[in-house]
Amino acid sequence: MTALDLPVRLESNGAVAGWLTFELPAGLFPDGSGIQRYDTVLQDSRGIAVTVSASVLPEVEDDQTSDGQEADETSGRSR
Repeated sequence: MTALDLPVRLESNGAVAGWLTFELPAGLFPDGSGIQRYDTVLQDSRGIAVTVSASVLPEVEDDQTSDGQEADETSGRSR
């Protein structure tokens, strides 16, 4: 993973690719709450903006399939 080092200088009609990382203070959210979606708006010096949205998928901890059969841990298929 390559993180972007901001600010980034772009040539005319250029582009850059990479990751943006954000640190969120532990006390930002009340106990039991969390983030379900991120909306990131990136804007260049000319005012052109793009919005990128990402949803956070919940972690599934149930070992049972929908019909009550035990899941095969190595393949994820029902037995």
